[in-house]
Amino acid sequence: MEEIHHVVNASLLSELGLESSDDATRLSTELLIIYLISDAKTGLARQMRNLMKAGLIEVDEANRNVKLTARWETQIPACILNGMHGQGWGKHDDQENMFCLDDVIRSKISSEWRFTLKGWTRRSQPDKVIYSHEEYLDRKDLFYNRIADHENEMEGIARFGI
Repeated sequence: MEEIHHVVNASLLSELGLESSDDATRLSTELLIIYLISDAKTGLARQMRNLMKAGLIEVDEANRNVKLTARWETQIPACILNGMHGQGWGKHDDQENMFCLDDVIRSKISSEWRFTLKGWTRRSQPDKVIYSHEEYLDRKDLFYNRIADHENEMEGIARFGI
C-alpha cells in the first residue's frame, strides 16, 4: 500500500483534476484493488473476464455488482464440469461442502448436469450428450501438447541462443 501512495502524489492529482485528500484516498484504494486483482497477484480480473465471455456472469453497471446471468447453469463449460467431477466438489460428492462453495451454485449445477460414461448430459435431455469426454480429452491433449511445444521451443532458444 505504501508504494501506491508514492505514486499518487500532488502533481498526479492535479493532472487528473483531483484536489482533495478524499479523492487521493479513493484513487489509492482503486489502484490497490486493480493491483490485487491483476495477473501479477491473484488473476481474479482474468477469471472474471473469462466468466463473462462464457456468459456466466455480468456486471450490473447501475450499481456495479457482479451477478450470475439468467440460466447461467446451462452454459457451464466442460472444463468446469470435469473439474467438479474430478475434484469432487459437486453437491452429491461433497455433502459436507469441504470446498466451501456456494450451495446454490453447487445445487444448480448438479440439478442441470449429469455425468455419464459418454459425457455430460442435461438432466432434461438424458440421451443427448452435450460434452463428449473423448472430445474434451482430445482438446485437452492438444492444449497440453501446444504448451509443451512452446516450452521446448523457448528452452531451445534459451539454451542455444537461437
